[in-house]
Amino acid sequence: MTRLLALIYALACYALFGCAFLLLIAFQLGIPALPVSKSLSIGPSVAINIALITAFGSTHSIMARDGFKRVWTKIISPTVERATYVLQSSVFLIAIVWFWQPLPTVVWTTDGVIALFIGGLFWAGVAIVLLSTFLLGHLEFVGIAAPLNKLRGVAEPQDVFRTPMLYSVVRHPLQLGLLLVFFALPVMTAGHLLFAGLMTIYMMIGLHFEERALVKRFGETYRTYQSHVPMLIPRLWPTRRRA
Repeated sequence: MTRLLALIYALACYALFGCAFLLLIAFQLGIPALPVSKSLSIGPSVAINIALITAFGSTHSIMARDGFKRVWTKIISPTVERATYVLQSSVFLIAIVWFWQPLPTVVWTTDGVIALFIGGLFWAGVAIVLLSTFLLGHLEFVGIAAPLNKLRGVAEPQDVFRTPMLYSVVRHPLQLGLLLVFFALPVMTAGHLLFAGLMTIYMMIGLHFEERALVKRFGETYRTYQSHVPMLIPRLWPTRRRA
């Protein structure tokens, strides 16, 4: 794969990622985005929805592991490994929105000031997700940096541990933003609650393995970070830090 072609491929994956993220927002807000016939009973609907999240979560987690990457990069160029990871995530997320079976029973509904507040939390979650990708390098996150650096003849930056802005408040602000996107809905249906619950379970499993990988990569530095900064829920009061 030539350097220019690798960059074009990464940009195409990025474009699909943007579409998938917009579809997720539309899905959460109940905006009809994809005209798919959905008329199954509760049992098959729940089974299909669980299968969709399982397929997304298992593929997403396996491809994130270092052992898989070592084998995978013998098949594809390491330059586009991250872009391919973004591609599969986008494809599976679009599949979830496309094939998701609605369960329209309303679990909770709000109005007035409370609805505005919850809606504000939703958009705060969207903002946190986007900001989190930029704080540690948006181009690296979406897989464009590697082919761009290769094309420009620039060496890959060193893997340095940093905790900018939101990362000094929680260890995983992106996942915190996603939790707000999943749960901060003024009107919550059984289908959306199932989606939120399943994605949260997958997220917590993924974070367990990610934390282990970060400890392995950064050692005592990350262990100290773990002891001082909460994983997902910001502390409302300061903690005493040991020297």
